Amino acid sequence: MKSEEPKPIKSPESDAYHGLVEHMHELYQGVLSERDAHQAARNLIGFCQVLLEIKRQNP
Repeated sequence: MKSEEPKPIKSPESDAYHGLVEHMHELYQGVLSERDAHQAARNLIGFCQVLLEIKRQNP
């Protein structure tokens, strides 16, 4: 009997992240590897977090 793998938990954050990764693939028309698309998404999210932090500190 084959055991089933657990299904990933769906969340708005996960959906947004995976949507961003997919957008990176589309934006660069397959030039980015899956790994690079994930790295680009994480870099963009980190950049946006820095911008929000700066805005929060300097209203």
